[in-house]
Amino acid sequence: MTASKSTKTKKTTLAGYVRLIVRSLESEGLDGQQLCEQAGINYDLLSDTESRFSQSNITRLWLGAVEASENEEIALKLAANVTADSLHLLGYSLMSSVDLLAGLKRFIRYQRAVGELFEMHLTNEGSSYILSMINRDNEPYVSQSTDAAMTVIASFTRWLTQSSDTSPLKVLLSRSKPDDPGLYNDLFQCPVYFSQACNQMVYSETTLARKIPTAHQDLALLHDKLLGNYLDKINKLNITDLVEEKVINLLPSGLPKAEEVAAAMNMSSRTLHRRLKEVDLNFKTCLELTRKKLALAYINNPSLSLKETAFLLGFSEPSNFYRAFKRWYGMPPGQFNKKQ
Repeated sequence: MTASKSTKTKKTTLAGYVRLIVRSLESEGLDGQQLCEQAGINYDLLSDTESRFSQSNITRLWLGAVEASENEEIALKLAANVTADSLHLLGYSLMSSVDLLAGLKRFIRYQRAVGELFEMHLTNEGSSYILSMINRDNEPYVSQSTDAAMTVIASFTRWLTQSSDTSPLKVLLSRSKPDDPGLYNDLFQCPVYFSQACNQMVYSETTLARKIPTAHQDLALLHDKLLGNYLDKINKLNITDLVEEKVINLLPSGLPKAEEVAAAMNMSSRTLHRRLKEVDLNFKTCLELTRKKLALAYINNPSLSLKETAFLLGFSEPSNFYRAFKRWYGMPPGQFNKKQ
């Protein structure tokens, strides 16, 4: 019998950052709207500061852009288009930081407000600081995502300090050596090493001590509060993805109870119910929606029989699955398959 695969919580990216990507592609003569449509991104929502897009869609956008431009280094073009509003609230928060070190620490603390693909860490080693980018949950991505993130950091730090020579000591990239490595050296203004075990930017202590001319302590505190509230909002939205992931893992062993799902999420059932209530949902509805979505995916898998599908969805009898499927989609699964 075929077992279901565990899914990961969906990673998302803020519209402002995606708008920066699309604006950069359009500056290269590409059709941004067409590339967005091909990637499953609603072009009209790019101007909505509250919108977020799935990381899988961003990956498809980069793949389409590379194919259309025949340029694997196209993500470096973001450098010419970086502005404060590219990072929305986070950008303005960085502007109010006292110096570059404080700004980077604030960037790391709140970077999920912009994108959730990478987890960032800043470590101090002697007279230098190492900014590391680690892929969250091994989410699939392309090298252009790393290129873009590091390009934005390099460009934004120069913009913040109003100094063109604010640069790292060196940059390490896990991507393979590109056709024109000189483009990377020119952009980062330092040695760049490819095919490394990690993605890192190394800054000197002196560089990170540079003051930010737009620093404002009161504004920094205000932005911190706004960003904290925004991250709380993201966490609430992600609760449904987390529940779906745990339900999928538990379903082959039978219909899971809320207590089991809560335990798998390292929280009490009371906390689970409260967090679902905050997004106007309950556990029973989440369970129903997950099974309904999975049912459609499973019956389109030729390697699974209807009996196996019923088992994977937590039904004790195939007849119960048939009735549920008819309730969801208006006809039994066998008839649905024939119609498809």
